[in-house]
Amino acid sequence: LRSTTHDLQPFDLVYLDRESLGELCGQWMSALRRQVNNAPPVMGLVPFGASREHAQEGFSVLLERPWRTRRLFNATARLLGLAPQDGAGEGAQKEAQTARSYAGRRALLVEDNRVNQLVARRLLEKEGLEVEVANHGLEALQRLE
Repeated sequence: LRSTTHDLQPFDLVYLDRESLGELCGQWMSALRRQVNNAPPVMGLVPFGASREHAQEGFSVLLERPWRTRRLFNATARLLGLAPQDGAGEGAQKEAQTARSYAGRRALLVEDNRVNQLVARRLLEKEGLEVEVANHGLEALQRLE
């Protein structure tokens, strides 16, 4: 898995606004698995109540809106193998420790709405993730190849 600039590290995680792909989501997920060796985990961001509808599309995890910062970062930590098991070690100190461990991790945000891009990017960068934004699915696949 490489980004478009070959001297950068591969992406550790992809945040995908499920609605930005519409009915092409299944095809996009299939293309990702076919075209990208060692594809990163993909977190699908879906509307409230839509998890069941999109459960079979191949996402590593689905997160329903409205997503709270804590839920977003708990899911992120689990996908990156950083979260404590069974809720052990919860609290402000453990959360700060987990956030620091995001440093140097790269994420690709696939979002077509400029305002959402700005908000999500700032939120993720504030926690230490390096974030690149793709405006649509094709652009995301190109960055992942």
